[in-house]
Amino acid sequence: MFVSAGIIGCSTVGDTSSAEEEQESGSQDMSVTFESGAYTMVGIEDKAGFINGSTELPVNDPNKYMWHVWGEDVEGRSFTVTGKNLDTGEEETLVDSELAGPNNEADAHAPSIMTFPSAGEWELIVYVGDNQFETMRITVADS
Repeated sequence: MFVSAGIIGCSTVGDTSSAEEEQESGSQDMSVTFESGAYTMVGIEDKAGFINGSTELPVNDPNKYMWHVWGEDVEGRSFTVTGKNLDTGEEETLVDSELAGPNNEADAHAPSIMTFPSAGEWELIVYVGDNQFETMRITVADS
């Protein structure tokens, strides 16, 4: 079974005013996918994203996703993605890995297997090392 997922909002650490303005105004006009190398990715262009040819993600079914990160000195650092279903409050560690070298025009990458165990709006928080690197929201909905 597949679900529809799209990025509906994001913020970069240190850029909270624009994210807060977007949340308050309800404007979530963010790109769902972007191209990097030969791949289509879901995420935030030139920041963080994972390879996925479409915005369809399987529910409760482990699937491989290659994450890519852009930034100085990210290679070799720990990489964690936590997720929270904002509808249910359910929290998961989706990725716990280490960033390898450049790949697909990104400065670093990490293979992962992610599982979204429930439908709803998910906030994904990306950590590089001990620092929050990026935040994005996706919607996982029943088809």
